[in-house]
Amino acid sequence: MARLASVAALLGLVLLATACARPEAGVRVEGAWIATPLGGADTASGFAVIHNGAGAQDRLLSASSPRAGEVTLHEMNMDGMVMTMRPLVGGLSVPAHGEATLDPSGAHLMFVRVAAPMTTGETVPVVLQFEHAGAVSVDFKVADAPPPAHDMHN
Repeated sequence: MARLASVAALLGLVLLATACARPEAGVRVEGAWIATPLGGADTASGFAVIHNGAGAQDRLLSASSPRAGEVTLHEMNMDGMVMTMRPLVGGLSVPAHGEATLDPSGAHLMFVRVAAPMTTGETVPVVLQFEHAGAVSVDFKVADAPPPAHDMHN
C-alpha cells in the first residue's frame, strides 16, 4: 500500500510539473509595439501578435494603459481607394491553438487622449483583457517600424 501511495504521489508531482511547464497553454503576446505618433499627437496605434495555446477560442475584449485616457479596439478597412476606421464591436477573436494579429492594415489598438507625447524607444504598459484568459500585462515598445521578425518572440 505504501508503494502504491509513493507511485501515486510521484505521478502527481510529474503531472503538476508538466502543467507548470506548459506556458503555451494560455495567451501569449509577441512583437507588441506602438507606432511613434507624429508631432506630439494625442492618439497612437498599437500592434501585436496574440497567440492562444488553449484548446478553446478566446476573445480580446478591451485594453487599458496609464498613458492614455482610453484604449479602444479599432479595425481599418479599404474599400477601393477609401480607407475607413471604426471601433471593433464585440472584441477580437483569437482561435484555439491559433493567433490573431493587431496590425496597421486591420484590427489594432487606438490609444486616445495621450497626456504626454510617446517617444521612440519608450515602453508603454498595457493591460489586455481577454474573455477567458483575463488580464494580461504587456509592455509595448514605441517604434518607427515593427520589430524585426527575430524580435517578435520577446
